[in-house]
Amino acid sequence: MIVINGSSSVLVGHVFKFLNRRLNRTWQGSIDRIREQLVAEKIDIPSMCKDSDTQISAISTVTDFLQLSDAVGRCHEAWKRTCRQGRRFWNILRPKRCWSSPCFARRRCGAVKNGDFLVYYLTRLKLAESIFGRRLLDTLDVHWYPEARAGNVRIIAVDATPDVVAARLQAPRSLWDPTYVENSWIARSIHGPIALIPRLLSKIQGSYPGTLLSLSEYNYGGGSDISGGIAQADALGIFGRYGVYAACQWPLSRHEPFVAGAFAMYRNYDGKGGAFGDTSISATTDDVVGTSVYASVDSSDPTRMVIVAINKTDHDITADVTMWYPDEYREGYVHQLTAAAPTPADSFLTLMLHPGRFWVPMPPMSVSTIEFKAQ
Repeated sequence: MIVINGSSSVLVGHVFKFLNRRLNRTWQGSIDRIREQLVAEKIDIPSMCKDSDTQISAISTVTDFLQLSDAVGRCHEAWKRTCRQGRRFWNILRPKRCWSSPCFARRRCGAVKNGDFLVYYLTRLKLAESIFGRRLLDTLDVHWYPEARAGNVRIIAVDATPDVVAARLQAPRSLWDPTYVENSWIARSIHGPIALIPRLLSKIQGSYPGTLLSLSEYNYGGGSDISGGIAQADALGIFGRYGVYAACQWPLSRHEPFVAGAFAMYRNYDGKGGAFGDTSISATTDDVVGTSVYASVDSSDPTRMVIVAINKTDHDITADVTMWYPDEYREGYVHQLTAAAPTPADSFLTLMLHPGRFWVPMPPMSVSTIEFKAQ
């Protein structure tokens, strides 16, 4: 049973070179003054932050990292806020061993020894805002390449064997589900469910409210298989439901057609620009293992509703959908992504034989996008 309820950084290496190159000369004086101030404070950006992620190990203490964050934030303010300023993290669920920094690896830093690095980091940036007079951190950015495995095979591999497919299809649940424990070193190290997005949003709300959350790199593998398309479609729905500010799927191979197909189910399901709405509404399923569902309305067209329903099983499912929504819908057009092809299939009509209730046949391993227009 599916119920639809309508009531409901990248750290910048050589930052000054970049700013000097990109900014209008009008702002050069501001940048020079900031540079002079940072030099006076013994904050040497270029030596701290070079061109690759691995160089972050040169930052040996939390204080160094916070100084860097504060400095980059102030430089960004000189850029007149033409883009949002963020910080990128990986290995975020091992806060006492971030990167390869000796400070973290040896657990010597008093700032995080008895707590959580992200909480400490966000708290300090909130304090920096009160000192500087404006926000220095817009977005907390993370990378998420799932560590979930089937046996010894990680799901992001180019692998479509049954066990890997099964693990891949369930992996998006680690983004949100407080009851799901995946097979990974991460789940073992934190002794339970990951629930990544609620976990991070809770840290933000408790330490620096108003900070946005983004995932600038993620991938669920299997891009040339329908399982990769389903996992991608599931992740997109979750991002929308939880208000993730931005996310970027990072290709791990040159051939990921089903990932493109998953995006099409939200952005171009009819080949004419048909898209998921801009306002997420409540949508639930009584079988989170076998199905997922997401729903939206459109602020530019209040008569329109779009639902994305996912069948993660290897058998046909007829979705019994109940809608609690003030508008009256009588029919919807269904577009489907299946293993047969990495592009949405031609639409068919589904009728509401009872007010607020309809049925949609969903093939095995498929994504269905249903568009309704109120009468």
